[in-house]
Order: sequence, then C-alpha cells, then structure tokens
Amino acid sequence: MHSWISTTASDLNFFAYLEDIAPGGKVSVITDGRLKASMRALGTPPYSYFNLPYHRMFEEDRQLLKPGEVVELVFDMLPLSQIFAKGHQLRVTVTNADPREKDRQTMTPAPMVNILRDRVHASYVTVPVIAGR
Repeated sequence: MHSWISTTASDLNFFAYLEDIAPGGKVSVITDGRLKASMRALGTPPYSYFNLPYHRMFEEDRQLLKPGEVVELVFDMLPLSQIFAKGHQLRVTVTNADPREKDRQTMTPAPMVNILRDRVHASYVTVPVIAGR
C-alpha cells in the first residue's frame, strides 16, 4: 500500500482494507494492513523480509506529521491467497479507526485527511497476480 496523505493531525492510525465486490454488490474484506503515521520511516530489515516495507517502530524513528504536509505512507497488508471469481472487482478502503484497535482515541474536532491521487502523488496498492488457466 502506497498512500500519499496530508492531514490537520500530528499523528493518526491508518487502516487499509482490500475488498472483493461481487456483481450483486456484496463486499467481503480479503485482507488488511495498518500503520501509525508517525512510524512511517522505512528501514532495512535485519533478516529476509521478502522485499516488503519494513518499519522498525523504534521511538527514535517517530516523525510527527505537520499540518498540511504531504507524506507517503508505505505499508504491507496481511498475506493472502485469493481466487477472484469472474465479474468481481477489487476495492481499497482506507480509514483512521478499526473496531479491533486497542489505543483508539477521540479527536475533537475530527482531523481532516486528504488522500492524494494525482500524477505526482499516485496512491496505489500492489497486488501480485498469478495468471489462471
């Protein structure tokens, strides 16, 4: 997941859900990923990490957001193996809260979040595809 964002908050949690949409509109969450924006610094893993984005999550890596500053968040989603039926579509949903989140906090007023998707700041998800028969 590569997402270019700007926000009025100094830190936020970001959750991304990869979803399968059936032709009738039924939505199923296939996998998800999460990242605390202040812990977005990418590092070099001390072991084989399959070329996935690696975040040490050390206190000295913390980078608070500046209001209006555009930053890129890069994080992986949980592994999956999925066969998508013909006619189904993929959707990515990005949120700042998840019901399973343990350190959820209420922010008043609610921060504004912009997800950029222009030529310079293309937000995207890379999904490996193995061609079927």
